[in-house]
Amino acid sequence: MVVPCSGIGKTYGTVSREAAYEVTEDRRPGTTDLVALSLLVLGDEDARARVRAHPAVTIDGCKLACAAKMVQENGGHVAADIAVLDVYRRNRELKPRASPSSMRAVSSSPMRWPPRSPPSSTT
Repeated sequence: MVVPCSGIGKTYGTVSREAAYEVTEDRRPGTTDLVALSLLVLGDEDARARVRAHPAVTIDGCKLACAAKMVQENGGHVAADIAVLDVYRRNRELKPRASPSSMRAVSSSPMRWPPRSPPSSTT
């Protein structure tokens, strides 16, 4: 179970959601699931049951750690809490890179919003 931050419009919140999509859709599809933090905040019974039934990896965008707190408040177990800002601090030497060809591909392709499908509330 992966529960990312939902800091909409915040850089680190966006990074946390993209990391969660990378894990659940690209790296471990079929073996991981994503729960939207907003569903836990709203008290959605299905989301609450899912975090209670499975250990969660939370990905928080800031020190408020809303994802980890909400999993715990809803009776779930946080198996691992990843703080995006801490990851950046530990890896300061890493810099984004883009090749000239990838920049052309990005600039010539139409913008798509949202970039990925939002998480569903069902499994």
